[in-house]
Amino acid sequence: MGSLQDQLLKAGLVSAERVAELKRAPQPNSPAAAPKPPARNRPGKAPEAGTKERQARFAVRGRARAGSLKKPAAAAADGDISLTEAWRRRQASEKDAAAARLQAKLADEQARHRRNLELEALVAGHIQNDAEAMAPWYFLYRGRIRHIHVNAEQREALSRGEMGILSLRGRYLLLPWDVIERCAAIAPDLIPVLEAATEAATEAAGETQPNAAGGGAVG
Repeated sequence: MGSLQDQLLKAGLVSAERVAELKRAPQPNSPAAAPKPPARNRPGKAPEAGTKERQARFAVRGRARAGSLKKPAAAAADGDISLTEAWRRRQASEKDAAAARLQAKLADEQARHRRNLELEALVAGHIQNDAEAMAPWYFLYRGRIRHIHVNAEQREALSRGEMGILSLRGRYLLLPWDVIERCAAIAPDLIPVLEAATEAATEAAGETQPNAAGGGAVG
């Protein structure tokens, strides 16, 4: 049985040219009549040049956006590291300063200990303190008026400058003047100034000669 086009041709209802056109046209249900997918989605075919450029631009934008999101986090991390390092350096500096202060204190204590030992060896056998003396002798030492008990002979010797006083380990020692001079060469800050002491004691006591025989005590 012939096709519909052949029957129409034989019946003279259509021309041969029309029949040829109908044969060349794809049938509605044939694969050839199906719409072709876009070139970029068509499998097995390389994308066009324009598609590659668009994809490249999208990729660059995506990387830039991702980088901008990571920058604040990276900056925060750098900031944390800087703060941690600053804190570590501060602690190290404070520790070094404390160690330096302790070392200086220990060195000062050792120096005072050596000095006191030297002074003790120097004054050994020369101390003139009298345990039975009752008369006070006033002197100025480190901004305060202090006193030591002396007898009559020691009072006269102090007045003539033949004796002096040394402050050593919390005690005030009466010593001959030549020993005082040697002690002053080692520790001048431990020797009270007797001349200034007389004036200060006089003003405080309200008396003419507080260290003279029969002088009264400072109130």
